[in-house]
Amino acid sequence: MLVDADPVRVAQVVNNLLDNACKFTPSGGRVSVSVGQESGEAVINVADTGIGMSREQLPRIFEMLTQVEDAPGDRTGGLGIGLSLAQSIMELHGGTIEAHSEGREKGSKFALRLPVSDSDAPGDDVAETGEAEVGQPVLKRIIAADDNLDTLHAVALLLRMKGHEVETAVDGVDALKKVQANPPDVALLDIGMPGMDWYEVARRIRREPWGQNVLLVATTGWGAQRDKQQAQAAGFDAHLTKPVDLDALERLIAAPRKGTVGNRDVPLH
Repeated sequence: MLVDADPVRVAQVVNNLLDNACKFTPSGGRVSVSVGQESGEAVINVADTGIGMSREQLPRIFEMLTQVEDAPGDRTGGLGIGLSLAQSIMELHGGTIEAHSEGREKGSKFALRLPVSDSDAPGDDVAETGEAEVGQPVLKRIIAADDNLDTLHAVALLLRMKGHEVETAVDGVDALKKVQANPPDVALLDIGMPGMDWYEVARRIRREPWGQNVLLVATTGWGAQRDKQQAQAAGFDAHLTKPVDLDALERLIAAPRKGTVGNRDVPLH
């Protein structure tokens, strides 16, 4: 079977599912992978005999930051963003990912589905398929800053797959240096960061002539009206509460902006 897909990204999704299966399957259990074709789709199944999921957990398993508890081994393996990211990657390929479980202690099964290509044989078009084809042409240069590396890497990867050029930073000082060295179109700044206060980072950016043209987006767990007003006073164009809605973020990035910060067209959220 041939699929029109980025092999690196599909491999990342499968590896993520295998990692989860091993993490949540006790010693002596079984993890299996199978590939088949159903209704014009290539199907990759990753199944295990591990702890399974309850009926309440299943509908939420692909939500950002959802965690399955009671792993038989180490429970500190990240913040649960892997499945949300896997779902986004599959959707960008025109595919899907489904989760199944008969209940706790009855194992889990994840099915990846990708459309089978109409090509009869692999050629130049298939060989050249990659990240650039999966996403869109490069639209914006973005700096994303967050001290939570799981969240930072996930957001950066998804934005890159949309075609954007993304640079990352892990604290306020690092972000300001990178913004000053090569001013971006968009800066995504986590408010609750160590080092330089993020409101001060925003104010310093706005004091620069080029800083008037940067779309500043605050990404934070603080979503009260007071927090939004404080962000606006510091010069932010928009305020997104975590977990960030990536569709809403993409709309902000794509929205036309007229005039300067004092006449912003992108409202705080």
